[in-house]
Amino acid sequence: MTFLKMSTFISGALLALTPLYAQATALPETALSAEESAMVDWIDAHQEGAIALLEETVNIGSGTMNHKGVRAVGVVMARELNALGLSSRWIEMPPEINRAGHLFASKPGKSKKLLLIGHLDTVFEADDAFQAFTREGNIGQGPGIADMKDGNAVIVYALKALQSIGALDDIAVTVAYTGDEEKTGRPLSVSRKDLIDAGKWADITLRWALRAESPRRGLTGQPLLGAVQAAGCSKFRASKRTHQVSLVRRWGPAPSTRPRVFSTPFTTK
Repeated sequence: MTFLKMSTFISGALLALTPLYAQATALPETALSAEESAMVDWIDAHQEGAIALLEETVNIGSGTMNHKGVRAVGVVMARELNALGLSSRWIEMPPEINRAGHLFASKPGKSKKLLLIGHLDTVFEADDAFQAFTREGNIGQGPGIADMKDGNAVIVYALKALQSIGALDDIAVTVAYTGDEEKTGRPLSVSRKDLIDAGKWADITLRWALRAESPRRGLTGQPLLGAVQAAGCSKFRASKRTHQVSLVRRWGPAPSTRPRVFSTPFTTK
């Protein structure tokens, strides 16, 4: 993972939570509001905290069948979400499902109801040799760093940024971290019941993941921010702060005016 882009990912994520994204998939380019700029500044100032959370969770092995590890990652994420004022709960699966369970956390609010989806498990089981987070400068590697412990951290830090300006209080949100995304428990009517119920409750559903150009053991390249993906770009360019700020308004290398494209499930009622 290129950490220079971490704050960019979070900036795009939190702005995807604004009411504008609930009403349109392509908007004219406009300047950031004072509140949006304040959130971006907060993100820039707290990037190392986001990386530390990523490192903490990546260093907990959580292959789908490593139930102890999946639950341990859930404890970390519950700590973060509870500190934000959400009420977390661990949802156990019946023994015959043979999966660890899921972490859900919610809070009421006056806004459209948001469902933010991630997952705690990875494809790296306890017997895999690839188990630790490593960092060389601005590059990090580790099991599950791209799928999707990075996205889990992005959700938390997007909510933290909203909290920093007092905007989180009025937002109705459920965060759903499933524990069996890589090897889904059967039957789906049991293992996905809580997620389906949350989807019925929500007005807007977003899933965070970052698409890796290389297989799971590293992460470079093109980000997927919320449900918004850069279209037609071989690389995502965010070498300047102005690009970091404008990425939620414009996709593609400057001076392109390519509109945003919603390329993963994004539903409104």
